[in-house]
Amino acid sequence: MQLLNLPHDILLEIWDALDPKSDEGSRNALVQTCRYFRVNFDFRLYRGTVKVTAPSVGALEWAARHGQVWTIQKLLNAGLCPDNDTSMAILAAAYCGHRDVVQTLLWHDFNPNEKHQCGFCRPIHRAAAQGHVEIIKDLLEAGADIEAVDHDDETAYANAVIEGQANVVSFFLERGTSTETHIHGRGSSLAWAARYGKIDVMKTLLEAGADIEATTEEGGTILHWAALRGQPKSVALLLDKGAASDVPDWRGHTPLHFACFNRGPTETITLLLQHNVEINRRGLSNGRTPLAVAASLGFADAIKPLLERGADPASKDVDGCTPLALAARFGHASTALALLEVDADARKKYIDIPDECGRTPLFLATLYGHEQIVRILLAKGSLARKKETCAGRSPLSFANDHQVGENNLRAVWEWLACPYYADIDLVAVQDVSDKARHLDVDARCDQCQFALSQYDNHFHCAICHNDDFDICMDCLGGGFTCLDPSHVLQKCCSVNGNWVPAYF
Repeated sequence: MQLLNLPHDILLEIWDALDPKSDEGSRNALVQTCRYFRVNFDFRLYRGTVKVTAPSVGALEWAARHGQVWTIQKLLNAGLCPDNDTSMAILAAAYCGHRDVVQTLLWHDFNPNEKHQCGFCRPIHRAAAQGHVEIIKDLLEAGADIEAVDHDDETAYANAVIEGQANVVSFFLERGTSTETHIHGRGSSLAWAARYGKIDVMKTLLEAGADIEATTEEGGTILHWAALRGQPKSVALLLDKGAASDVPDWRGHTPLHFACFNRGPTETITLLLQHNVEINRRGLSNGRTPLAVAASLGFADAIKPLLERGADPASKDVDGCTPLALAARFGHASTALALLEVDADARKKYIDIPDECGRTPLFLATLYGHEQIVRILLAKGSLARKKETCAGRSPLSFANDHQVGENNLRAVWEWLACPYYADIDLVAVQDVSDKARHLDVDARCDQCQFALSQYDNHFHCAICHNDDFDICMDCLGGGFTCLDPSHVLQKCCSVNGNWVPAYF
């Protein structure tokens, strides 16, 4: 190579002539040409990089992230100093677990309490979240603040709990951190770990004496929230360690209620049922049992295990609705079918139980136009086709009155008119069940709180509740009215999805 024949002073002039801002690639290429250039110009390359702040900072962070301790050493020896622009290096090294890099940076006086440029976190938070205990020890020895908080006001210990780093949790507990430290305002460390299935952290906390019956800010015990989050492993561990399986929260809901609120998995429900829970306990606010909760939310897979353990399908909530009525009301066809998959004599006892306004499951299914549930009820032996509500309406008469028009129940009426032909279309049942959740409600009856059906009329008071009081036909038929009986009510119906006055 002809360049090697040039005097060293000439080579230095060539090097200096290369602009480090625009010809960085040329300098780097020159250094990589042969051993002579690497030996004589490598240090100059790093020193030149340090003079151009942005590339040097980027190089330092890259080296820290990838554990290139020699590159970091060269940059620092070339004059790169720890400051705000280089803060990401120690954060990156702590996050990626490169202990030798962290030690090198600390030895060069990098701040162990350095914050992210956006003020989000510190090295100790990064290390804790990734389970790097030895790096945490190095940071603490260098003066890191063990109680420093991140942008969520959480300590490094909390980050370890959140990310499920049991070894870090154990280390902090040994240093005196309380097992009852609250995280994100959602209860104790054990409560958080149970919610999100951090089993190893749970075991560590329980071995350290964490309170298994601690209540959360939202109410309920740790078992309640593990059940609500659908964490069967957490539930199993808590039950195995002696957690009370049947304690109610302030609304009267047990962990079994919470498991049904979550709509799965059934394994959680099975675990709770194995611990002699009171299966028919009613909630204080709505009077619903776990079976009723499952029915109202369309949790079809929970119905069979609950019934097999003695859940009462004839129980009523505060509105007088049975679990079957709730499934019919909310359009959960698979759930309605599961409730009726018992022997004929058993289902006769509850298939046609009416609510406080005389509405049977068959009437509710008709009222909301749930054709597949109407078919299921008729196929399973419902005899309520002509059973009237407080308003003097039966499923058959209601469907007959709505055979034509924009919102018609012609298909439902045909099944009610000829119930002997009713059968169950399992494909259609599954299809509507997959789509069904709670109805898309834009108005409710202010007496019974039922959704106002698009197929039905209702009455509106323009005075009560600031022109926002509605009452359904059946509540009106049952003797209810608005807040002042002297008010004149306006009859309304649904047209093109809007409630308008009905002049008929």
